[in-house]
Amino acid sequence: MIFNEDTRVKLPATIHFFRLGYSYQSLKEADIDFNTKIFLNRFRPSLERINNKTFSNNEIQSILIDINSIIKTNDLGKEFYNWLINPLGKVKLIDFDNIENNDFAIVDELPFTIQKDTKEGSFRPDINILINGIPFAFLEVKKPNNEGGIQKNLIE
Repeated sequence: MIFNEDTRVKLPATIHFFRLGYSYQSLKEADIDFNTKIFLNRFRPSLERINNKTFSNNEIQSILIDINSIIKTNDLGKEFYNWLINPLGKVKLIDFDNIENNDFAIVDELPFTIQKDTKEGSFRPDINILINGIPFAFLEVKKPNNEGGIQKNLIE
């Protein structure tokens, strides 16, 4: 067996998420909104389930535009957080009352770029956590027992 960052850290972390009930989202089978990185193939059915409503394509696009507008403000995510916990007059993005209604998934190596079809300002986190198709967190996994930590690797 080959021992590298993927086999020693990334794969075990991914398996742990599976044990917690997360599913795996392949990038090949994804429909991703470029501006928000929301996985539409998971987002729309999740919103329809937790809001008990069918959304038109125009309504989904409007929600994406609203989300993109909010996340581009300089409030460190406060307005988006308020939408999540108290969606007054807006669509519910996460069902906090019935957590099992939500869709939990992970995806590996989701590319984030500034401009579409370029690598300018890009990064690809090792593991991305999706809730209802929305990327909420990412993990950078590193090899175990990395003496000196990441700082040592940056110097080398």
